[in-house]
Amino acid sequence: MRCLSVTEAADLLGGLGFSILSQSGRNSLRLRSGIVSAQARTQGSPPIACWLSDFAAALIRWHTNDGARLLWIDHWGDLIQSAQAFVMAARVGLGETRSLSEAPGHYFDPHPYNKRYPPDVSAAHAQELSVMIGFIVAMIVNQWDGWLIDTNSTERIEFWEGNVLFYSADKKHLAASQSILDGFGCDPKMQ
Repeated sequence: MRCLSVTEAADLLGGLGFSILSQSGRNSLRLRSGIVSAQARTQGSPPIACWLSDFAAALIRWHTNDGARLLWIDHWGDLIQSAQAFVMAARVGLGETRSLSEAPGHYFDPHPYNKRYPPDVSAAHAQELSVMIGFIVAMIVNQWDGWLIDTNSTERIEFWEGNVLFYSADKKHLAASQSILDGFGCDPKMQ
């Protein structure tokens, strides 16, 4: 994993139609309106706590190809929380010293994300998958806002105030997102 600044993330995603709006201390990802209008969404509140790690892994696998993943955190609250300390400790342990506001993007290398268990995954894949799962769980539990994006696609997962929203123009892929939500007993009414 490596962290990305606003500029670095804009360079990575700009060709897909993403931009970043910096406003009121937040750096929000935006997607060109023509792309957004072609997409539909499914949504739900998260599952019970004991399923959150498996749920996060399913979200990562929802992006169907083996492309890189970008986990973007655009709002994490104002108070120092144990989750914020966890995320910052993980970032420092991986060599990142910038704050979340300086580098809100978390870039994870391409891996076969549909695979999760040894011997099918490399040590690097296992480490990145574990960090990404931990960050997603922290985002959901603490109701942070952000996105999980496959860097080769405009399909995306939004984390918003503890809820999870999937966006896609592909009806089969939206059906797959609904299967994830149903499989984990997620309430379609957001909190």
